[in-house]
Amino acid sequence: MAHQFFQYNPTQIIAVWGGVPIMGFADGTFINVEFDEDSVAKTVGAQGAVTATMNAHRGGKATFTILQGSPTNDLLSALAASSRPSNAALIVRPLFIKDLNGTTLVSAAEAWVLKVPNTEFGKEVASREWVIDIARLQMHTGGAVR
Repeated sequence: MAHQFFQYNPTQIIAVWGGVPIMGFADGTFINVEFDEDSVAKTVGAQGAVTATMNAHRGGKATFTILQGSPTNDLLSALAASSRPSNAALIVRPLFIKDLNGTTLVSAAEAWVLKVPNTEFGKEVASREWVIDIARLQMHTGGAVR
């Protein structure tokens, strides 16, 4: 087997929601993207017959973990607050996440703030966890580019 070498640099991950660059990520996992449901459901009958049902639902969620001092918190808070009044429309914007180290790409035409983070303070700098809900998630989980 040939020698393989790959590189990863977390500063080469870009995320933008509706023109707002998501910056100031916390240590550890700072972006988590997942589908709401499995792509295929398996049903097994009494005699062992198996049916695989394709799931048409392609919704998902993106969770961003951001340091409490990041100005991204202000921008996301303002957008989330403008969706709160009873007469306000939901702020729906496109989402784009790209790993410039490789080929991973996440996109969605319609995404919105699902959950505003808890606010907490302590001796150490805290993080804020923003959850963005996605109507139809497009995701390619790729590898690294040398």
